[in-house]
Amino acid sequence: MSLNDKLVKLLSSIHKVNLQNLLMPVPDREIALSMIYMRDVDRNNLLTLLSGNKLSGKKSKRIVDELKLISRVNIKYDLYCISIKRIINLLNNIKNDGSIKSYLRPKRGRFKPDH
Repeated sequence: MSLNDKLVKLLSSIHKVNLQNLLMPVPDREIALSMIYMRDVDRNNLLTLLSGNKLSGKKSKRIVDELKLISRVNIKYDLYCISIKRIINLLNNIKNDGSIKSYLRPKRGRFKPDH
């Protein structure tokens, strides 16, 4: 199974809302790079999914813009593989773990109530 087929299979196995939430913080160029070798049907399905609401519609448009830009540049297959593997790993981690890991950690002991 190709990397592209793995990605499409993963995308179809994740609930629509969860997928939107997962892909929103991912850089547009990273998503566009992972989509350059997708079949048109699969690419359109993903873009439709990402354009579900006003905010994600803007993301979908930015991804389309990145795809146009990338189409003019000679992208090596190695770079494509790195990008699509990152997306696949992200989706696999979320699917298996069930949560998005955040790097934001509150500092302990900062809040001291007045008594």
